[in-house]
Amino acid sequence: MRNNPLPATTSISEKKGGKYNQHLTNRNLTIPDYYHQISSIPLEDYIGRLKRKLCETFFYISQQPPSIGSAPSEENEEELANKLFHQEYSSAESALSSGTPASEYQKILELTLCENIDEETTKLFSTSFMWLVCADLLAQEGLRDKAWAALVELASLETRLKDACIAEEKRREKLLQQEYGRLANQNLKHLRLHLIDLLYEDCPDNGWRSVNVATHQLHEKILQFHEQSDQRSVIRLNESDIQRMITNWMNKNKEVNETFKKLKKL
Repeated sequence: MRNNPLPATTSISEKKGGKYNQHLTNRNLTIPDYYHQISSIPLEDYIGRLKRKLCETFFYISQQPPSIGSAPSEENEEELANKLFHQEYSSAESALSSGTPASEYQKILELTLCENIDEETTKLFSTSFMWLVCADLLAQEGLRDKAWAALVELASLETRLKDACIAEEKRREKLLQQEYGRLANQNLKHLRLHLIDLLYEDCPDNGWRSVNVATHQLHEKILQFHEQSDQRSVIRLNESDIQRMITNWMNKNKEVNETFKKLKKL
């Protein structure tokens, strides 16, 4: 019974001998551990968990889409995103506490915190953000039932926000692969041919185990070859570009893919 989120005993009234007698009963349902653990989380702790999760989501969606030749992410990029999120969160709390309607502040949020995010994700994220701020303020005022009601609304958006993030990631990756394909036909044929040569020259005795193994082993040589070629002045490529590009070629380019399959697990 200790795993039951309800009290261990319940007080009930029972009519006996023409009188109502009140006593305790142990007729509660037994609830599995998971439900007990979740239902035992204090409201403030639950809000804190959701705040950290939404902050992580913001860091993900606020990153600039990758592009060929773009500089690697700064080491403190996540720290800066977290700082911006918490600054905006504090500003929202202050604004709502001063009488600004949440719906009005959401418009400000979408112009500041969400300026580089696509429209659908912006709407889902900003709505989730405002529900969390509202729940936090309601809890601080002791209006716990209303705070939980706000969190229920937030929970209803969680899956849609996650799906929107996945869709955006796929869209960005598709655009990047299209860019690789265009450049491969125009300026990177020398790298594709060199990759084919390296697949033969550096092939392990028992063949290539996987595309990922080949990419890991060959990408530095491909990058070095590009840095020493005339095409270096035409297009800049970094290590991440090379890894994505040769992985794409081994999976989707007919000539490279046929070579890889021929040398896979000899």
